[in-house]
Amino acid sequence: MCGALVIFCYLGRAELTHLLLPDEPVTQQIFAKLLTCVLIQLLVDGLNSCCSGVFAGLGLQGAVSIGLFAFQWVAQLPGAFMLAYYFQMGALGLHLASMVASVLHCGYNFVLMKRSLKDLRSEVPVKDYEMLSQKSA
Repeated sequence: MCGALVIFCYLGRAELTHLLLPDEPVTQQIFAKLLTCVLIQLLVDGLNSCCSGVFAGLGLQGAVSIGLFAFQWVAQLPGAFMLAYYFQMGALGLHLASMVASVLHCGYNFVLMKRSLKDLRSEVPVKDYEMLSQKSA
């Protein structure tokens, strides 16, 4: 659902910009630049939320907390400050830093998921997989 919403908003971004901000050409340009970052972040944050729920079910809340701290505080906060003020990108810099932090966090979640699945597979013998597949058929 989130992916469909993002695709719909991205494809109709010109119409959406004119609909939300009529008669404001300067604000429309800023909104159009920010919208792409916000849509990417929306999609990636949805994936991150799903992964956090899976990891909580696996008992890996500590690893989730480390990822959140590392990417939301250590990466995003200084990155947003640098882009917004040092490189004078303003609101675009804030959203860009937030999007990059979310994408990095999604990569961390992917690696954590891969390791978790590997650990789960090593705990369950191969014979049990065969029995489970025969029962479901």
